[in-house]
Amino acid sequence: MPAVKVQSACFDALGSSGVAAMQEVLGFARELGYYVLLDSMRGDVPGTAELCARAAFGTVEEAGPGYQPYPCDAVTINGYLGGDSVKPFLPYCRDGGKSLFVLVKTSNRSSVEVQDLLTGGRLVHTAMADLVNRWGGELYGACGYSQVAAVVGAPYPELLKSLRAKYDRMFFLVPGYGAQGGTAKNVQYAFDRFGHGAIVCAARSLLSAWKKTGGDGRDYVSCARQAAEKMRKDLGKYIIVM
Repeated sequence: MPAVKVQSACFDALGSSGVAAMQEVLGFARELGYYVLLDSMRGDVPGTAELCARAAFGTVEEAGPGYQPYPCDAVTINGYLGGDSVKPFLPYCRDGGKSLFVLVKTSNRSSVEVQDLLTGGRLVHTAMADLVNRWGGELYGACGYSQVAAVVGAPYPELLKSLRAKYDRMFFLVPGYGAQGGTAKNVQYAFDRFGHGAIVCAARSLLSAWKKTGGDGRDYVSCARQAAEKMRKDLGKYIIVM
């Protein structure tokens, strides 16, 4: 498992104690050496977006030298507000080695109501993919992939295939594995021929794995571990990392 994605809403719902717990989880994941992705889906007008970027990647010197309230390597953002909502995050990518994962085609069923509309001879989500590619510009990491990445749901194998063919240097976050219908066979198309270029995300299928046992949840850790191991083996049937 190369990375941990922390869904901020799960912690925000618990108020200040939840936010404190999220900060602890983020810090612990980083201590363990994981790539840490804060799934906050930020998106706002320029002035507020600047504050969102500072909150995600900046430091609060008043709390101590170099103190970062949310220690993470990347965040998810909603780019459907346009480029001026994304621009405030880009300096942190260029100067601080951070990354963005921009919503392109989400795995929820009603995404078709907006993201699959036809505009100017193309679908809205393909227009967004073009924008993500533009925003990434020359922001490439050590592995050659853009630090401005795309979020594309696991239930859409044909879209993953076409986007991978079109954008050979775009990195993908692929949510919706398991509980939302995404399979290992589907997500293989997000990767390049070397097995690089994407990360597959599973949440409920791991965290709620204990519910399939008929137990009371006290063994949720072992159930999640078993589900993660099964996921790894399933992915290994279709994706070979070279």
